Amino acid sequence: MPKIRTNDIETHYEVYGNGPPLVLIHGVVACHKAWQMQIADFSKYFHVITYDIRGHGNSNGSDQRYSIELFTGDLKILLDNLGIINTHICGFSMGGCIAQQFAINYPSVVDKLILASTYCHMSSLDKLIALLMRITNRIALSFISINRFLAIGSCLTFRSSEQKELRDCYIKEVNRISKKEFLKSMDAIYRFDSLNMLERIMAPTLIIYTEGLKQEHQQADIMNKMLKTSQKELIRDTYHVSNLEKPKEFNKLVLEFLLKSNRKRVPLKPR
Repeated sequence: MPKIRTNDIETHYEVYGNGPPLVLIHGVVACHKAWQMQIADFSKYFHVITYDIRGHGNSNGSDQRYSIELFTGDLKILLDNLGIINTHICGFSMGGCIAQQFAINYPSVVDKLILASTYCHMSSLDKLIALLMRITNRIALSFISINRFLAIGSCLTFRSSEQKELRDCYIKEVNRISKKEFLKSMDAIYRFDSLNMLERIMAPTLIIYTEGLKQEHQQADIMNKMLKTSQKELIRDTYHVSNLEKPKEFNKLVLEFLLKSNRKRVPLKPR
């Protein structure tokens, strides 16, 4: 398993295909396997890089306080070591936060940006809800194992009976994190806020959001308004993990966006 030293840890990564680079950043509790339904399609056109965020999958954790800024620094060192000067970036959920921060910090590096099921800002009410969730998570994890906790979460995400096989695969193959690393990563998410920095993002951006989580609708509207060149797309009949729930539609949207020539912003209506 290839690894590269990024700051104080070893980061696991994998590469597929040839062409312009495309980095895929998974969400919290997951690992590079969260992109298993994208690799075949994307690697036909791109040099795809997947990796495990600090504390996830096969990448090491550390004792320091986690932040989206720290995760972003890990990614920059990974790309530098791989000799990648410019790249497309696609981030899901927490990975979307990292993708935003990366595009803010290194605007000349990012060619195009895809933000899927992510957020940029918490209102005062959102922050209160987040605080209650942090407390609830800690209480729950004092009574049950992290595996049981994540299995329950997967059942809430992949809800229909038709998704049982997908849910089982996600629990066994994609959920790869310890209790300690989960709590630290969630704290990093709750502290993230990019609202006042979004205007620094220069890259044309595709915002993908799901039908099931109304918070995603609000966040997609905010990002689409703030970003200089962006469009948003709704994937219906999905709850949060649209790249696994509706991979064909997700892949089509991403490839159409990446393969088309740059043009002036033309907001698209949700489908």
